[in-house]
Amino acid sequence: METIIRSLLACAVAVLAHNPAFPGLYADPNIVVFNGTYYVYTTTDGVSGWGGQTFYVWYSDDLVTWTRTQDPILTLDGEKGDVPWSNGNAWAPTIVKRDFTYYLYFSGNNALLNRKTIGVASASSPLGPFKAQPEPMITNDESITTSQAIDPAAFVDPKTGKYYLFWGNGSPLMAELADDMTALKEDSIQKAVGLTNFTEASFVVYREPYYHYTFSSGDTGKADYYVGYGTATDVAGPWEFRGKILQQDPAQGILSTGSSSNVMVPGKDEWYIAYHRWQVPGGDGTHREVCLDKLQFDKETGLISTVHPTL
Repeated sequence: METIIRSLLACAVAVLAHNPAFPGLYADPNIVVFNGTYYVYTTTDGVSGWGGQTFYVWYSDDLVTWTRTQDPILTLDGEKGDVPWSNGNAWAPTIVKRDFTYYLYFSGNNALLNRKTIGVASASSPLGPFKAQPEPMITNDESITTSQAIDPAAFVDPKTGKYYLFWGNGSPLMAELADDMTALKEDSIQKAVGLTNFTEASFVVYREPYYHYTFSSGDTGKADYYVGYGTATDVAGPWEFRGKILQQDPAQGILSTGSSSNVMVPGKDEWYIAYHRWQVPGGDGTHREVCLDKLQFDKETGLISTVHPTL
């Protein structure tokens, strides 16, 4: 009986866990699972002009209790940091594992080029230490460009085993990653077509029968920032826009829900969405917090159902 009670209490804790998922001002969460442990890689928020210079990772065994690395996993502070080409605007990290190495992609301000570019760092552990490549891998001088080279999202296609990167602001781009994971296959760069009102924050997962592409629309500095959604039967699209799946709930004081990522519990068809919102109460576009809610798929259509943000 004692064992049963403990099990019931454990379930209750999971159900009653509330948002934000963990304390502090963080944004642009990329949630992943490696070897049964969940990790959330974040932008550090609370800095004017989105000028943060550090990336941290939070980790958990149960999606309820989270621990943050004591030190940043990367610091973008020129020669004083870990990424010499960038002096800040450390935004929207994403991570993927290939063989025995973890590759962390991120965007930062490129002081020399005076624009945002995307870099990559690697490590033998998801907690680091990460070593960044000395130069950015996407400079927005490629054969196809976007308004800003920001918000990378790594994706492994379970149907082919190929590795891809999605990114962009204003216009969504994608490309296959080179075998060494530190460059793009230049001839594979293309636009992701069909995503109505795309602004930024791409993220892609596969769940039969579709590839599911979520993205953010609007301005993270405004309350009506939301998560849009499209599907395709091929990783390269074309994408069919499916509408909004997550947006503000002013009645609860929940505003500016966006910049999301999704994860599946290993061995189960159970999914969660991580996203940021303005801090409750009193937040704004540079004072955001990370939230976690269930992600449901419609049993008949296979499409993502509307997500209702929770406190």
